[in-house]
Amino acid sequence: MELLKNILYTFLFFCLTTGVFAQNVVHNLKDNPIDIKNFDKRNYSQSKDAIYFLADDNSQSTGRLIINLSTKEQDNITLSWQNTTANKVRTQWSARLQYRLSQTEEWQDVLDKGGKAVVFYSQYKRYRQNFSDIKLPSSCENQEFVQISWLIGTKGKKTPNPQILFRNILIKSEYDKFFGTPAEVKVFSKSGELAQQVENIIFNNVGYPYLFPEQKRIFIEGKNIRDSITFEITGKNSYHFSLSEYSLKSNRFLFVSYTPKSEGKHEAVLEINTSKLKGGVIRIPLKGSCSKHRDYDKNYIPVASEPNNTFSYHIPVFSNTDYQFSFQREEHSVSKIFVEYKWKRNNKVLSIMADTLKNNNYCVPLQSPKTADEIEIALSSEQEFLPMNAYFGYPKVKTMIQSGLWSDDNNWKDKNSPVMEDFVMIANGIQAIVDEDASCSMLFLGDSANVVIENGKIFYVASDIFYNQKSFFTVNQNLLPKRWNYISSPINQAHAAIFSMKNDSNDSWLMQYNTGIRSKHNDYWSEYITDPKFVLDPGKGYAIYTHEPLVVKYEGLLCASNVSVNLKSTPDDKWNMIGNPYTAPLSSKKLFEELDGKIQGNTIMLFDRENEVYNPIIIDPKEEIAIPSLESFFVEAYTHSTNILFKRSQQYIPLTGEKVLSNHNYLNLSVCKGKNYQYALLGMIDEAKFDFDEYDCHKLFGTNEDMPEIYFKDENDEYSVNVFPSYPASFDVDLYIGNPHAVELNLNNLAVLPENIVVFMEDKESGEFYNLCENASIKTSINSGVTQRYRIHIIKAMDNAEYKDIYIWTDGERCLIYSADNHLNKIRIKNSLGKVESERSLMEREVFQYTLPIGRYKIDLNISDNWINNCDLEVK
Repeated sequence: MELLKNILYTFLFFCLTTGVFAQNVVHNLKDNPIDIKNFDKRNYSQSKDAIYFLADDNSQSTGRLIINLSTKEQDNITLSWQNTTANKVRTQWSARLQYRLSQTEEWQDVLDKGGKAVVFYSQYKRYRQNFSDIKLPSSCENQEFVQISWLIGTKGKKTPNPQILFRNILIKSEYDKFFGTPAEVKVFSKSGELAQQVENIIFNNVGYPYLFPEQKRIFIEGKNIRDSITFEITGKNSYHFSLSEYSLKSNRFLFVSYTPKSEGKHEAVLEINTSKLKGGVIRIPLKGSCSKHRDYDKNYIPVASEPNNTFSYHIPVFSNTDYQFSFQREEHSVSKIFVEYKWKRNNKVLSIMADTLKNNNYCVPLQSPKTADEIEIALSSEQEFLPMNAYFGYPKVKTMIQSGLWSDDNNWKDKNSPVMEDFVMIANGIQAIVDEDASCSMLFLGDSANVVIENGKIFYVASDIFYNQKSFFTVNQNLLPKRWNYISSPINQAHAAIFSMKNDSNDSWLMQYNTGIRSKHNDYWSEYITDPKFVLDPGKGYAIYTHEPLVVKYEGLLCASNVSVNLKSTPDDKWNMIGNPYTAPLSSKKLFEELDGKIQGNTIMLFDRENEVYNPIIIDPKEEIAIPSLESFFVEAYTHSTNILFKRSQQYIPLTGEKVLSNHNYLNLSVCKGKNYQYALLGMIDEAKFDFDEYDCHKLFGTNEDMPEIYFKDENDEYSVNVFPSYPASFDVDLYIGNPHAVELNLNNLAVLPENIVVFMEDKESGEFYNLCENASIKTSINSGVTQRYRIHIIKAMDNAEYKDIYIWTDGERCLIYSADNHLNKIRIKNSLGKVESERSLMEREVFQYTLPIGRYKIDLNISDNWINNCDLEVK
């Protein structure tokens, strides 16, 4: 522990001898202490006894032993000592620990953890008692002056004092780097611009037993945190809830899960605390509910026997679930029927919707909102009516009744193949072949039913899949020959044997990436996996090399609706190979909440198996990118090991048009060889740093020596994603290729650049500057190995509206100036004393550069024969 700073301690009539108390006998103690000062950053530790007893005349029955101290910049002050009675006395004496913050205040008791006064009582015989780490009240912390004392007295008549000894007095404290400023903790539903403070956490109403835990993500932001922020769930229902972590030392996300152990409504409290927390412990109510699963074909609308003007239904629902409501009316009815829906939670209305029946048949799909547990449906009309064949429940099931193509209407009971909103039943013994992209809301497989998904086809199931005896999936995947394929299994319990089943004469090799475990080849790849019973874990990535084209057949049950994967982080290696475990692409937008803050730069490195290089994809809530199914990718864990949870609900919803496969909200700097390319990304965030931080991602090199690769470079790091905080920003751009070749550099997504921003690529060998905003392409040839010849500059124009086409910036000790409209004729650079360091005329559209020592300068600009004087410039 950091020890008390500037302790002023004393006992009455004590003196300081080499930093400890000398032995003294004290008579007739009063409130008149002597201060002992300048005991800097050490414990006070008593080395000799202090003895209290009354004078021989027995004129006094009370007294105090007093210590004065300063606690500036100190907290967590504790006091330890030993009391001993040196002789036998029949009357009971006591030493009561008290404190005060000024000599004019009344003394107050120091209380123990149980809220009781700390008191030593003598016994009829010699007696000893130890007091350990008695914590002084927080009001004693960070004070110029504090007095602590022992009030010594007796309950009975004045009798000889038993000589109470004070031994081994020890005062400890911790240095408070925040000088007494209270800690603050805020809890948000998310980080960034749309952050909302969390007052309670209400979970969805779910089925029991639950298919996967309900989880809420909250962002913890702390200021003036001395040790760590701690979390605890309290209350009689606390065992229904859990946390991803129970203490944090930095601003991070915390995941709160609802894992009900029984049906019912469950409430608990999340308590958040830290040392010196302003306002005390933060308490956030947690509320969850669950009820027994319902049959998928159950109808919740009772049959109406008599016509009426109004009908009302109150129906329990699960949250975030697809339902269907339908009814018919008599053909001769002409009046409109009004329909009103009220979604509720604990009888509180969450949302209201209205509709009108304009013909005789009414059928609508409905989805319950988050946290809803009930729907109230009201039907009304000016004339009496009778709702016939009324139905509310899960969407009506479409049943496949004969084997064949999923897309063939003739194979379905109602001669109509399913759409995304439908519940689907594959009848017993039926084989459904998915030869085109297909989707449904929920899927039920009968006994021995089989769904075959052809290579490259999307099979999207929005929620859950239910199996009966011997039902299973077959998923086909084509692997490219003579190269590594990075795959992820869509099946539970897939075995390595599947990679050699198709053709015994074909050689194939399977490997996995072991984060932080070096192999004999000095990398982190495993040896070849030769055990045919080796199980491929869902959500993990694997590398498979095949000499010949190979069609892999995964057979079994599809991965669960929730797949948890552990991310590892070691001092030497933070890369983890994981993969999409589903038969449909994942949505980067839906992945954001799960990955945000867990991986470097919120970036995944996706392997382009055609070109055998890695390209970065930033998981950004503002754009949606499709992460391919059955493929693996690398992520770089952010500073610590953690878990990520893939969910079926994170799947990319099939839409018309082409899927987006790369970011468009970031500058894309690519290197091309013919039609093949590899790229790096540039972005700007105010909170980022110019050095490597959590917003950046390291470079991961591919395996193709004939393919050029591009990345940003500083003294310590190679970046695939480089996010900077402000303009100007300048970075080295390196290229790598195994074999020499002509290449082309391109800057893409220029539309993301704000107004008055220009991007230059500097050729450090030739001294040329290329304006990538005017001509976003540079053709060049590079030799084998690393080419360290280019530097990129992202520059903002002068703030002056009249001269917004003039750019002045520094790069190290260089001053650079550029004018976009040719009106800048001459420049003059002056030092802090006004002396002209340089003066010269500018050629047309030239980037002028001048090397200057570190310091502050003034620049004069001659624009259209008018001088602008004393523009500020600092070389850092």
